[in-house]
Amino acid sequence: MNLLILGSNGYIGKHFVASPHKKMFDSIFAPSKSEVDLLDLVQLAKYLEATEFDIIINCAGYLPHRHEKHYGYEINRFGSANLVKALKIVDKTAPVIHFSSSTEIRIGSQTESEYSASKIEGFENLLKANVGINKPIIQVVLHNVIGKDTGSTNLLNQLIMSAKQELSINIKFPNRIRDFVWIDDCIGGIAEVLRNVQSQCEDLSLPVLSRYEIGSGIPISIYELAVLVYKSRGVSLDYIKVDGLDVDPFPSIVANVAAKGTIICQTSLESILQNIIEQGDV
Repeated sequence: MNLLILGSNGYIGKHFVASPHKKMFDSIFAPSKSEVDLLDLVQLAKYLEATEFDIIINCAGYLPHRHEKHYGYEINRFGSANLVKALKIVDKTAPVIHFSSSTEIRIGSQTESEYSASKIEGFENLLKANVGINKPIIQVVLHNVIGKDTGSTNLLNQLIMSAKQELSINIKFPNRIRDFVWIDDCIGGIAEVLRNVQSQCEDLSLPVLSRYEIGSGIPISIYELAVLVYKSRGVSLDYIKVDGLDVDPFPSIVANVAAKGTIICQTSLESILQNIIEQGDV
């Protein structure tokens, strides 16, 4: 079977392409953004028509670079939906694996952030685009993927850097729950999803819509996480300040360990923390 992966230069994509799991496919097509722009439906359809693939992974999306944020948000909103539309144009059927955020919550019309809004809208737009077309869609929810080279923008790495510099931190919602996954575990989970999809394709049992979650299934509050990080660096817990005890307007999300499609990763948060510190922090 052949795999087409969009966003292969991104954090998830590049780790998968570099992993031993790529050997499960006969060929992997990993076009650059200049070759396939998910916002250019004509270009996208031409590429799909000229390429022989059996499964599509779309892990293109938000870019942390300031000048690329708007483009990244638009990819979040319309990338997977455009894939389905382009498949219809070229009359091809292939499962589309769409990565969602673990913060896929909308309270009324309000979302936690523009990033969250773009991820929520992306999945909603995908479902709308698939009405009447019924291409197989696999939603994969990833929970706070962490690696040694993710930079200092994610919560865990921000805490590590603050503790390293013995800086005070203010936690607004101390009871908000998170679930952290090491990048290698995440890639292994994605490979498991792919094996399931391959098997279902072969025996013609792949449903139109399915969902997987990849997480540790071990919830930890932001306050508990801060305590763990500061203790690991031998820094006084007096540096941890709780800025408010207001009710969190956005419920926390962790892997639903009871769900049939949940893939549980075994690496503990303590091991992840130690790994990052031993390899030179972030």
